[in-house]
Amino acid sequence: MSAAIIDVAARGALGLAASAMLLLAVAVLLARRATMAVGLAAAHAGCLAAALLALAWLQGSVALLAVAAFTLAAKAIALPLGLRPFVPALDQLAATGRVAGRAMAAVALAGLAVAVAAPAVGNLAGGNLAVGNLAGLALAVVAIGALAAALPGGDSGPSLGPALGVLVLENGLVLALAVLAPASVAAPLVVATAMLPAAALWLLLRPLLPGRGGG
Repeated sequence: MSAAIIDVAARGALGLAASAMLLLAVAVLLARRATMAVGLAAAHAGCLAAALLALAWLQGSVALLAVAAFTLAAKAIALPLGLRPFVPALDQLAATGRVAGRAMAAVALAGLAVAVAAPAVGNLAGGNLAVGNLAGLALAVVAIGALAAALPGGDSGPSLGPALGVLVLENGLVLALAVLAPASVAAPLVVATAMLPAAALWLLLRPLLPGRGGG
C-alpha cells in the first residue's frame, strides 16, 4: 500500500517537475539580468533532478538515481558557482524591447511542441497519454533552450544568455531521453548527453576568460 502511494506521489512530482522546467525555461529566455538568469538555470537543473529522481523510483533504476544526484550536484550547485565570476561583467542580458518578442516566440514554440509531440508519442507508447504529455513538455523545453541559445543575449559584447540556453536545451533533452528510452538504455544516454554542456559552455565562455577576447 505504501509503495502504491509513493508511486502516485512520484508520478505527480514528475509531472510538476516537468511543468516547472517549461516555465523556468521561458523565464531564463526572458531574464534581463545574468544574476537572475543563472539562478533560474540552477532552479531548472534542480527540477530536472527531481524529475529524474521520480523516474528512478518508477523505473526502479539505480543508474537514473545516480544521474539525478549528478545533475543536482553539478548543474544546480557547482555550475552556478562556477558562472558567478562572469556575472558582474555580463549583468545586462536583454533589452526591454526584445522581451515581448521572445515571450511570443516561446509561447508559440511551446504550444507547437506540446500539440505535436504529446499525441504522437502517446500513440507510439500504446495510448499512454502521460508519457506523451511528458515528451511534449520535454520537447518544448528543448525548443525554448534552442531559441535562447540562438538569440543574442546582450546589447553589446559576449553574453551568458546563449550558454544558459544550451543548458536549458540539454536539460530538456535529458528529460526526453529518460522518459522515452527503456531504463537499461536511458541512463547511459543521459550520462552521455550530460557531457555536452561542458564543451558548449567552454566554447561560449572562452572569449570571456582572462587573456582571451573578452577583455
